[in-house]
Amino acid sequence: ISGNDIAEALLEPMEIISVYSQNDDATGLNQAMDAVDELTAEALVDKLIEYGVLEDGTKVLKFDTADGTGTLDLSQVPTGDQGEELLMLTAVGNTFTENFELDKLKLLVNGKNYSGTKVKQGDGDYLEYVKNYKEVK
Repeated sequence: ISGNDIAEALLEPMEIISVYSQNDDATGLNQAMDAVDELTAEALVDKLIEYGVLEDGTKVLKFDTADGTGTLDLSQVPTGDQGEELLMLTAVGNTFTENFELDKLKLLVNGKNYSGTKVKQGDGDYLEYVKNYKEVK
């Protein structure tokens, strides 16, 4: 690696993002500041995989925003007990709504409304930013 390569890498603009993930005792979420090369749905999903919220191999099938509402279609979403499910949904919802400055997020899995072990979302159900993310019930 030459000095020029290092200098160019340092000049690359980085986007600072917030990533939410489950805390150690699974009672709520932690917020971490991290960086990505560019703010994209794929970059956020990669960070959510890195932080253990989503499973390896999760792909963004589609992501769009309109009028403060985002629609995120993922290839897979982990299922767990009700507590784990709420933490995962809150982590995904907070990470996307905060970084993309959304009012709400529609989560789809393979084009269908999210449906997990306990939480089943209908057409009118959205994830919104949870301010009290340190205690998710």
